[in-house]
Amino acid sequence: MKPGITRGLGALTPETWKELYQTVEAVKTGDGRGEEPRTYRFWAVIEGSTINAAGIAIWKYSWTEKRRTDTTGVGVSSVTQGRSGTTAGTDWAVNILELGNTSTTAYGFAVTSLELDDAEGFYIGPVPTGTPVEMIMRRAADGKVSHEFVAPNRIFGSCPAGLVQELDGGEYGA
Repeated sequence: MKPGITRGLGALTPETWKELYQTVEAVKTGDGRGEEPRTYRFWAVIEGSTINAAGIAIWKYSWTEKRRTDTTGVGVSSVTQGRSGTTAGTDWAVNILELGNTSTTAYGFAVTSLELDDAEGFYIGPVPTGTPVEMIMRRAADGKVSHEFVAPNRIFGSCPAGLVQELDGGEYGA
């Protein structure tokens, strides 16, 4: 049972209490000896994102724990006193698929400022808001609880006007 702490009790602030609670929950899923991998998985929905470093396809994601609510599996609702993370706090999530991206490559494709070099006018974007994911809670190398998920990023954009005119006389998509 997790009591709600809204103001703090000295050094035990709501943020500290949340991390303490998440740590205890994570330990309950492991062998208790502090060995990796100890993970806890749950469903969440991506609520937003903030780019981690300009020009690199890696974002910090805010998220909220969710649960299916009916037998068809399509109803989704928030969990009472459920977990959540914000991009402004320390409990944001990272998409594991983005971790290999650099300022010049994303998913193995050459990019310049997130634009695909071989597909002018198309950009790598963050995982869209509202995307359901399986959140993985584990202990990071520094000992803090981390939140990770795996989901494809969106690619958005449109063909440059000149390209459309050259290849199909401007008729495509008109």
